[in-house]
Amino acid sequence: MFICDPIRIDRYSFYSNDRLFIDANVLLLVYGPQDRPNDPLVFSYSDAMRKAIWKKAEFFTHILTITEYVSNHCRIEFKRRFPEVSKEFTRKYKEYRKTDDFSKVIKDIALSLKNILAICKIEEGATSDSVIREAVTVMGKGQIDFCDQIIAELCFRKGYTLVTHDLDFRCCPVRVLSANRKYFL
Repeated sequence: MFICDPIRIDRYSFYSNDRLFIDANVLLLVYGPQDRPNDPLVFSYSDAMRKAIWKKAEFFTHILTITEYVSNHCRIEFKRRFPEVSKEFTRKYKEYRKTDDFSKVIKDIALSLKNILAICKIEEGATSDSVIREAVTVMGKGQIDFCDQIIAELCFRKGYTLVTHDLDFRCCPVRVLSANRKYFL
């Protein structure tokens, strides 16, 4: 099975038997920091998730996705608060993680995660030794990054439809729902 035919998420009709794997970039758009609440992407993915919830579709995610969500959410908040420190980002970010402000941010992220986990089941499969070694091999060829390879393999093995804005999945053997216009050029 090789699928390279993504589906526009705004044109998709959701069903109760849909098994949707939600990628970190979509979680960030729906549950992350909202600098642009009127952004059409935020609306597209939020509306799609609302429709899928209403149809009682199943949602899944993975610990790698959750980790990516938390890490990116923290970094986005840091860059919003301290845009001037981009050159010394790593050192300053590590210092920032020791502040009271970071404690507030991480508490907000925990609340977001509770909302995410209220609808998503955590998928623990597709992280066997052989899958990880294969992901490293594929990553070494420069084809797709490690986490994306694990997600693609998980979606392929479990028959999940991947909801993502990431173009890295354009030639993976999985069904993709996206609002990323570049998929459809």
